[in-house]
Amino acid sequence: STRRAVVLTTSTILLTACGGGSDSPAQAPPAANVLPTAAAGPDQVVDEQAFVTLDGGASGDADGRIVSFDWAQLSGTAVSLTGATASTASFDAPALSIATTLSFELRVTDDRGGQSIDVVNVIVNPLLGLNQSPQADAGADRKAP
Repeated sequence: STRRAVVLTTSTILLTACGGGSDSPAQAPPAANVLPTAAAGPDQVVDEQAFVTLDGGASGDADGRIVSFDWAQLSGTAVSLTGATASTASFDAPALSIATTLSFELRVTDDRGGQSIDVVNVIVNPLLGLNQSPQADAGADRKAP
């Protein structure tokens, strides 16, 4: 019976030392990253030469925070974006002779490296009488003598 008590005590010590038999709960692995949500705002219709704001302020991250914003133009007449790495960016609509769609992508990155993308379109309409294509008129046909 003494030998049995020594064996049980030794077994308990060994199990406790190697992590077995402990009453402390095991640590759960870290939760998977929930990707952020990019929200580039609603599509817009503006007149040429208007000041345009792209607003990604409704973007968010359910399990952390957004650490970077990146706006990029995908298509249309090239414009110069101000604030391309902020939640809001802006530009002056170009002067055009026909309606043109400009597309912009917003990419957001969260504090754990997750990314999300959203696209917004801006339709730029020309103003009547402003920047219209010229029309040539050489006059009536004439015969040379």
